[in-house]
Amino acid sequence: MDEVIYDLDSVQPFTMHQAISTPKTTVADRAARAQKASASPDDCIVEIHPEQNVPFVPTLRKRTLSQSSTASATSTASAYPVVNEETSIETLLANLRAMVNGYTGGTSNNPAKRYYFPATKLAAANSLLDELEKKIKTQQPQEPVHNRVHSEELAHTGVQTSPPHKRVQIPVPPAPLPSYAQVAANNSKKLHTILLYPKEGQENPLPIRNLLQTELNQRKEGIKIAATRTIRKNGLAIDCTTRTKAANDLLHTNIKEIQPDIIAIQDPYTQDHKLNGFPTRWNSYTSNNLKAAILIPNAFLRTVLISKRTNTVAIKIQLRNFPLTIISAYSSPTENIQLTLQEITEILASLQNENILLGADLNGHNTLWGYKENDTRGNNILDFILANELFLLNNPYGPPTYTRNQNQWWPDLTLLSSRIATLNPYREVLETPSLSDHKYILTTLTATSTNSMYRRYKTLHGNHKKFLNFLSPQIEQISNQISNISSQQHLNDTTKDLQQLIINACNHAYKKKQVNFIPTPNWWNQALEVEKKRLRALRRRAQRATSNERQARFIQESKEKAIYKKKVKHARTSGWHQFCTAATNPYGKHYKAAFRKGVFPSQLAVLANSQPTDSLTTIANNFMDDMFPQPDYTVDYSLQQTLTQDDPLFTKQEVTYAVKHLPAGKATGVDGIDNLVIKIIHNKFPHLLTSLYNKCLTLGSFPDTFKIGNIVFFQKQGKDPSLSSSYRPISLLPAMGKVLERLLTQRLTYHLEQTGYISERQFGFREGYSVDTALDSLLTKIKEARSTAKHSIVLSIDIKGAFDNLHHEAIMKALSSSQSPANITKVFNNLLQNRKVTVQTPTGPIVREQRKGCPQGSCSPLEPCSQQRIEHSLARERPRAYRTSPTAALQVLTGLPPLHLQLQQEVRYITLTRLHNPLPPEIIDIKPTQIEPKAKGWTLHPSLFLNPKQISMTNGGPESITDTGATHIFTDGSKTDDGVGAAYCVYNNKILTHQWKGQLHKHNTVFQAELTALKEAIQYASENLKNQQVKVYIDNQASLYAIANPKTKAQMVRQIFKHLIDSPNIQVSWIKAHVDYPGNEKADELAKEATTSGHPYPVLLPTTHIKTLLKTRLLKDWQELWKKGDTGRPVHKVLPKVSLYAQNW
Repeated sequence: MDEVIYDLDSVQPFTMHQAISTPKTTVADRAARAQKASASPDDCIVEIHPEQNVPFVPTLRKRTLSQSSTASATSTASAYPVVNEETSIETLLANLRAMVNGYTGGTSNNPAKRYYFPATKLAAANSLLDELEKKIKTQQPQEPVHNRVHSEELAHTGVQTSPPHKRVQIPVPPAPLPSYAQVAANNSKKLHTILLYPKEGQENPLPIRNLLQTELNQRKEGIKIAATRTIRKNGLAIDCTTRTKAANDLLHTNIKEIQPDIIAIQDPYTQDHKLNGFPTRWNSYTSNNLKAAILIPNAFLRTVLISKRTNTVAIKIQLRNFPLTIISAYSSPTENIQLTLQEITEILASLQNENILLGADLNGHNTLWGYKENDTRGNNILDFILANELFLLNNPYGPPTYTRNQNQWWPDLTLLSSRIATLNPYREVLETPSLSDHKYILTTLTATSTNSMYRRYKTLHGNHKKFLNFLSPQIEQISNQISNISSQQHLNDTTKDLQQLIINACNHAYKKKQVNFIPTPNWWNQALEVEKKRLRALRRRAQRATSNERQARFIQESKEKAIYKKKVKHARTSGWHQFCTAATNPYGKHYKAAFRKGVFPSQLAVLANSQPTDSLTTIANNFMDDMFPQPDYTVDYSLQQTLTQDDPLFTKQEVTYAVKHLPAGKATGVDGIDNLVIKIIHNKFPHLLTSLYNKCLTLGSFPDTFKIGNIVFFQKQGKDPSLSSSYRPISLLPAMGKVLERLLTQRLTYHLEQTGYISERQFGFREGYSVDTALDSLLTKIKEARSTAKHSIVLSIDIKGAFDNLHHEAIMKALSSSQSPANITKVFNNLLQNRKVTVQTPTGPIVREQRKGCPQGSCSPLEPCSQQRIEHSLARERPRAYRTSPTAALQVLTGLPPLHLQLQQEVRYITLTRLHNPLPPEIIDIKPTQIEPKAKGWTLHPSLFLNPKQISMTNGGPESITDTGATHIFTDGSKTDDGVGAAYCVYNNKILTHQWKGQLHKHNTVFQAELTALKEAIQYASENLKNQQVKVYIDNQASLYAIANPKTKAQMVRQIFKHLIDSPNIQVSWIKAHVDYPGNEKADELAKEATTSGHPYPVLLPTTHIKTLLKTRLLKDWQELWKKGDTGRPVHKVLPKVSLYAQNW
């Protein structure tokens, strides 16, 4: 069938020429053929024809799928205008040259034919035309200097992309021409093939091909050169592909069906120098050029990185009887095959004849794996196979692994070592649609892998009652064991018994966590699954069809494949859109999925100073020896006699506070007991953990079972995986041990802060200190030095592996010099002894003693006690607008102030409230001393908590009427347009005996008014009603929650807390407002009167008032910018006033 070629839409500044080589030339016939061709998949050809003395002009051609699989190099002629009296000399000359070099004539009744000038006279005729052009002084366009492909370069290489029978176009005015890569990029969605034609007398178009490859690699359109093949007239056809992104997306769903343990992939889709389109929870290993990769979807499979080179990557897994090394390699057809083969050979030599499985795309031809002929690359590959005694698993009569249109190739090889051949390996080329020219290859080995993992429980799904029912009968016995502990060994044994009891209860009540092998993406649906099966059936029918029907069936299969690809892309996009639309929290799962990529633990790797031989256990031992080296000195753990007093025992409220603030969803230690289980146990049996921890404090001992940390490694981004310094070890400790560490840490921190042992220049790991305060301190020092004409020197030091290399003796000396309580010092000294770290391998855990430093993840004083994070939200709903919409107008429409104004507001707020530095009066006329500061640390000693009976959250209204044996005090606060007031009234035997009213500043809050009334009431009771039972009522529950918190930030709340600690006869209860309780109604009446007639009562301004003032200032500055702006004036006419709320536009 004749090739049908027609023009695509003109794209300036390219010169598009019509090229029809079909007998029918009528307009109707051309339109019909164009419509027929457009119904095929969007494939097009970039045909490069640099004309003689004319700039290189890329030409786009579109072909139907009915054309031959080998790209045709048939030269086509241009359609020139009809010659008449008005035709210019230049046009006549161009037409004459066209007739000399080849002219297509004919009508609708006379089929078109191509006439060639005699080859022996062609050169003389063109030379004569050149002389004629010079005589008539026809100006020829010059090639642009900035064109990437220069004429000089092509002349040097001797390559030209014009066919032997030159085609001449009418000269066009010179215009800036893009490079070949730009032409390809502008048509990346339709790009199919690039045709290069050599100059006469030359047979090597590869230099231009290499130049094109270099330019394509520098672009972001994802265009890749898939294959290069020779065509007629010494031309070169370059097959391009931009389809690997869709192939990556579909792989996630196909894996659900195939169920592989390991995926070796070559030339995958990459973006920003990393793999794209695969789940982040998969362990992935890539070569240095990202052309070869190995993916591990099976979360239970333990792997070790053996080697990572330019074109190859190798990992090792542990089978039941021996280790197996898996290698993935890729060699481009345009690169030297020996480079990749040399890399593989070096890996094989380092493994010393171990078991090997190699999956590679080497692009070599040989009859042993399916090709009809051999080439040099194929012979080199065969020599490599024989030299290394590998077994070729490919079937020479098997189906092709790479198909494009109707072309078939067998570039993918599966090689095994001779010992693996005894495991009955089986290789199958699957027909599962991949949306790629390559097919899936499934290799199966009759072997099982060994695995060993720590237990994990599904505690979030209920069954807590079943857990407690199993635990309850044995609590009394274990409690008696804890009470009878008298030595450190007895403590260790009892702790093990308690752990085992909890583990048995978990095994009885909870299911163990099973990692979902391949969860189906949320965008995949049943319709796509049906389409995939139908596409697979079409492929099988095309392969089994007769020779007469095969071509038509393959065309139908290609069309359906293109449609299926679009459906997958649409489903993935719409699925993400629905996922984001259904989200209610703007910083929920969709935000984390888009902007906070999950970081998962890394698998082990063979370090640079180790050998990749032996089992995974041996490699893990070498890795642990390098990560946790033993000190070359002897650590003396003997504790000097301390003269300090012991700290008081832990109270039940203190332990409850620590357990309550355990974070949810944290990884568990080696025992598998998570934080939720600890909370359930403590809520039901609060005395159990309290008595255990107090025994630890009394004996000055930390149980050995709490010192075992499960180590997971995280590879630092961009670091060499063969270096131990490229990994960050994280220690996962038992949950019960974390609670004890938290209790000890807060006791020690309180002591160090109270005694002033911590330097004021330390800003890390301290509550209330951060980067802001550190920078402010540094700038203050610099300003002071400059004011006195002194120089300032700033020295920045980064201590490498600070936590991992701390000497234990230095820690003990620091604790002793701090004069910390004796029992606290003893426990921390014991905590540093017998510490162990373990890492899990397929054959079991590997344990190492840790005699220096401490991995991250502990709550000990080597780790930060708390971590603060301040986030200022600047995100809003993104408006739908044109790309050219003015930014200023979009900001007004969405209610989103300019970024520089928001940053300016944040800086002013931090300067005034945290750094306590004044702002210029024209910005805000408030001094830092007028603002209520935030308190730090504990109000009193961590062991001091309010008696649970002193705070009641139940409604005390009925009791306030019936109880006559106690004095009742009612408090209230009020804020009206007239001001802010606070008041309380005292009732004794239902008789009003005392009342108080205070007037606060109009900028104080209702919360401050409520606290003021409560503070004055408690202070009155502590001074005048010391020997009486006093009950104070307040109708604001937020105040009660604040009072019960021993680490509250409000200074006034801390004063109330201290009063209640000193006055246990005072009880505070919530009372329901506006229910006609006489005392509460009277307090409400007094509070409203206090807004205008109360005694002046100074209270520092809240930070919320500062935010309001700064927000007002921001709106003023924004309004001024909007008023004087140059853009968005049409919107300004409609919305002249800015607002912090989105407009209904």
